[in-house]
Amino acid sequence: MMLSRYLRLVRGFLLFSACLACALPSRAAESDEQIIATFQVEVKRLQNELHQAGEDMAKVMVLQKQMQTLLTEVMGKVSPKSRAALEVGMKVMTPLMDDGIAYTGAVQKCIEANVFDYTSASSAEIIDRRLAQLAEIERLNDGLVKRFATINPDIEAVLNASKLSTAEKSGFLKGFQSSTGGRLGAMRAVRTLDARLYVEVRGIYGQLREQMGKWSVKNGELSFTDDAQAPIYNARIERINVIAERQEVAQRQA
Repeated sequence: MMLSRYLRLVRGFLLFSACLACALPSRAAESDEQIIATFQVEVKRLQNELHQAGEDMAKVMVLQKQMQTLLTEVMGKVSPKSRAALEVGMKVMTPLMDDGIAYTGAVQKCIEANVFDYTSASSAEIIDRRLAQLAEIERLNDGLVKRFATINPDIEAVLNASKLSTAEKSGFLKGFQSSTGGRLGAMRAVRTLDARLYVEVRGIYGQLREQMGKWSVKNGELSFTDDAQAPIYNARIERINVIAERQEVAQRQA
């Protein structure tokens, strides 16, 4: 249940990439129309492949990089007027996508290291190693939280610094905000919920390390020698389940 949450990140990138096309000047060159239409078809294809990728983070990273390549190709084909508008969006999108790829890679490493399988943390050394990996995805997620929180003012700042006309700036911003709609808030919620989840995961590992030698696993179930520890552990698991449920709601809105 936890692993599926991470897929929402790249879906958000695909959404914003499509939104860049929606924000192009309303009087873009006629030759751009087919290019943009083809671009939107390719974005849809990538979205479908993403759904099929499931929890394969390696595949997700490939799709992220394909999106970057696609955007670069489109910028090389459209008219100068449309290219200028795309460049505005890409100044904000490029660091977001770069950070997202780094995050996906870090999550993949955590999955490979069984970071989210608490019952296999059989030594203090394993726990410490997993906590270090968890700290890395927390750091990367925190960076994404900040980027999503400031994406609208960042777009406005880049627009104000651009050479686009006042009408073009207004049209771009209106198109971008209209195409993102309420999805931006949902994607921000996903990032924030991830941060809360990592706090709970960190708490579980802290408890297991503190109680090392005083807990065991049987039939996949973890039990403590000290009965007072079970309610603490179960409460964290329950909070994780609540976070996951809220993630599902946010994902449907994104």
